[in-house]
Amino acid sequence: MGLTRRTYLTVLSGAALWCFLLVAAPLAVSAGPPASLAGEAIYRFFHPVCHQIGERSLQLAGHPLAVCARCSAIYVAFLLGVLVFPLVRSPYAYTGLSRGWIAAALVPMLADVAANLAGWHGAGVGTRLLTGGVFGFAAAFAVLPPGLQAVREMAARRAPRREVAGP
Repeated sequence: MGLTRRTYLTVLSGAALWCFLLVAAPLAVSAGPPASLAGEAIYRFFHPVCHQIGERSLQLAGHPLAVCARCSAIYVAFLLGVLVFPLVRSPYAYTGLSRGWIAAALVPMLADVAANLAGWHGAGVGTRLLTGGVFGFAAAFAVLPPGLQAVREMAARRAPRREVAGP
């Protein structure tokens, strides 16, 4: 198995595990002891990356997911983007989406947050899921190509140099 494929599968596995943990937390907590201890640990693990406000979170088994709806959408859409990526782009492509595309994917989410903070509309779960999902999907296409390229370059630098035989 080539380096690019292994790196891609590592990113895919990491994204899948991350998304699995989002739903594992409420399922473990709802199962009661001792599984609930694991669920509580997962919630603590995700606390630094999300506010975890229950009213802004999707629910499973009577408990919120480990992160809010917007973060859930970002992570699940990133996973979907990683799955779709090799179907539409070469894993050997050097560049990801341009900064303009990333900004275009980020603007709706920022506008939704700003409109909510300004009181122009109450950002509901639907807008949080949509805007987070757009950004998460785009993020996969932004980070995978340069990430895969960086791993290839690091591996090339670490490879033993062959001595050129003299005459």
